[in-house]
Amino acid sequence: MRSLDDEGRAAVFVTVFGPIFERYEETLARAGEIDFHDMINRATEHVEAGRYRSPFGYILVDEFQDISPARAKLLKALLDSAPGAQLFAVGDDWQAIYRFGGSDIAVMREFGEQFGAFERLDLETTFRCSDRIAAVATEFVLRNPAQIHKTVRATRKVDGPAVHVGLPGEGELSLLKEALDRIAEDAARHEGTSDVLLLGRYRHLQPVNLRSLAKQYAGLRFTWMTVHRSKGLEADYAVVLGLCAGKFGFPVEMADDPLLDLVMAAPEAHPNAEERRLLYVALTRARRQAYLLAEGGPPSAFVTELIGGEYDVTVFGRPPEGDVPCPECKEGRVERRENARDGSLFYGCSNWPYCEHRGRPCPKCGTGLPVKDGDGFRCRDCGGSIEGCPSCGGWLDMKMGKFGRFLGCSNYPACDYTRNLHRPGRRQGPRSRPVSQQ
Repeated sequence: MRSLDDEGRAAVFVTVFGPIFERYEETLARAGEIDFHDMINRATEHVEAGRYRSPFGYILVDEFQDISPARAKLLKALLDSAPGAQLFAVGDDWQAIYRFGGSDIAVMREFGEQFGAFERLDLETTFRCSDRIAAVATEFVLRNPAQIHKTVRATRKVDGPAVHVGLPGEGELSLLKEALDRIAEDAARHEGTSDVLLLGRYRHLQPVNLRSLAKQYAGLRFTWMTVHRSKGLEADYAVVLGLCAGKFGFPVEMADDPLLDLVMAAPEAHPNAEERRLLYVALTRARRQAYLLAEGGPPSAFVTELIGGEYDVTVFGRPPEGDVPCPECKEGRVERRENARDGSLFYGCSNWPYCEHRGRPCPKCGTGLPVKDGDGFRCRDCGGSIEGCPSCGGWLDMKMGKFGRFLGCSNYPACDYTRNLHRPGRRQGPRSRPVSQQ
């Protein structure tokens, strides 16, 4: 049992819970029964005491990321009792989502310390999701530097973005309906019925009109479940509901009672580490496309991260004012402001003066904020599409230089990418970065 910062509260808890646990153990003893944890612990005691010697030369363990310290101790005892025995473990720390059930991801991350010298072999090919889903999911889960780094290669190749983020808009069309309309349009290009997996962080997010969806979308077959239950499953499309901020948000904003740390695995240093892995699981259930919907409240921290300009995602709906994260400090929000000297509009960080980020408005309407949309940008006000800069996370704007019009990056001077425009009567030159024009 680990220590707790509030030792007084922990002592009171043990005083109250102790008699309950003793009564539980007495009840089991009178009935001649043991529970699952007793089975593991007693088995370990028998092996360690030499009353049982393992006859197995090889021990195979699947879903190793979900192992608990008690089960790891039993494995170690079995290996020690059989000289020369080898352990073969298959697991993915990116899918460790059962801390509440006693799992401890540290056992896998510290494999060598637990079991001694070992060889690691990465299974890098995924046959389920497309390359564009795999890329987004991999980048997202590896934002936690504690995750084991590995490369994922997908056998399914697609031309455009396959992860779509829906933001609450001002119209009457629900995000779920808009997502399903888009899915039905894409599914029509494939033969047969397509499977759609509707996922939620909580059971109460199940759509009330689930039965009627099959009638509305004849070519689609729907299944609803929580993200935890979906682990190991797959579908043509995955739709994740309820990616909102709040008490029952995703990531969840309800903090565990510190008393649980007495009996659960140690909390991880990275914020929302297990919730991040849970969304990774949700994303990678989809073979063709994944939809993340922030309907029912303000978009969650995961949504603002995904639409912040660095992920290969498209955005539909309309982000609320002030909900776009600052591309420089990541913590602040982009806000529309007016230059006091000339009255021109610009977008600055809410953390000014600590963050001095300044962004230009949409080159088409002159007022809106360009937000990431696939490989490019789309103005939040006028809806116009804007070409993205191939060198950074900015977008391209038409400028005038001494050699004529050219496209330059909105992040200049931090990014000096430029591209010449074709001029009538003159042959387009090979130059692509005439820095002196800026």
